Amino acid sequence: MKMRKIKVLKEPEGLTPEKIAAIKDKLAEILASTHVLLVYLFGSAARNLMTGRQGKLSDVDLAVLLANEGRVDDLSETILNLMEIFCRVFGREDIDLTILNTSSPVIKNRVLREGMLLYARDRQTKIDFETVSRREYLDTQPLRAFYRRQFIDKIKKGEAGRGFRAGLEAPQEARRIREFLKGISKGEP
Repeated sequence: MKMRKIKVLKEPEGLTPEKIAAIKDKLAEILASTHVLLVYLFGSAARNLMTGRQGKLSDVDLAVLLANEGRVDDLSETILNLMEIFCRVFGREDIDLTILNTSSPVIKNRVLREGMLLYARDRQTKIDFETVSRREYLDTQPLRAFYRRQFIDKIKKGEAGRGFRAGLEAPQEARRIREFLKGISKGEP
């Protein structure tokens, strides 16, 4: 069986610092009249830019923070409009869009840690978003560590994929988690 390659309408070019500078200028002009507050480039395209590599096969991962003025049912229309703008500005179709307003603390942290800011409506919005996002990430770190340990324990016992441990009901499991978190807040290991 032969594999067929899917042709895109336009072969994407790699991103360069010069192209990013031009993209930033275009975004500042176009997004000033929209609900977009922040735009970050992250993922492999951002890593390639920071390391100086040319990755033609890298898609473009963008993370966007929107003003809370819109309704939830307008989100799909907003996303479609943004995709149209970003495809035009980047001159390519392989763009993945992440809405930061609804993203987990882990995703927000990843964007801030490895991303590159392409657009900010204003400096204070950027500072506020980054401060709150980092605080959320740090505040939820004990919970992620707890679940990671539980998952590793289940793997070691051969119980991974079975849900709650045998014999424990959901309320008992919830009480156990609450007690664990109380211990962490008191500084116990």
